[in-house]
Amino acid sequence: MKSTLIVVVALILMGPSCGDLVDHKYGIKVINNSDYAIQVAPGLGPAWLSSYPDTAISELKPDFFYVAYHDSNYIESAGKWEDIFSRLPKDTLSIYVFSADTLKAYDWSKIKEDKVLKRYDLSLTDLRKLNWAISYPPTESMKNMHMYPPYSK
Repeated sequence: MKSTLIVVVALILMGPSCGDLVDHKYGIKVINNSDYAIQVAPGLGPAWLSSYPDTAISELKPDFFYVAYHDSNYIESAGKWEDIFSRLPKDTLSIYVFSADTLKAYDWSKIKEDKVLKRYDLSLTDLRKLNWAISYPPTESMKNMHMYPPYSK
């Protein structure tokens, strides 16, 4: 019993320094301030990066992150975002926002052509300025960041 207690205490004290024992995720918080659900896709993976920095949407339907209206969710990574950005061809991560209802109603070929609500093209510096949280619709603090369609109040 005493040796078990010592092991448990040691693990608690070493927790943050034991990378193999702690499952850590790094997140970009997506805040949905609209009155409808959205789905978000980061422009990562071989299909998206093969033509990068061309912002055309991939032929392959990506994995989406669902964000309910007036709620938030996270785009998570097992690795640090700084490491991910260091492997990108340019210091820009494109994040695509779609209406959840649109994704249910249309084929991907139609969606990728003209159904994107917003595309954010954010640098590592942008994400740090935003404290790793982006909003849809964009907030005033995002007005000078690259996005399409451009920011409007």
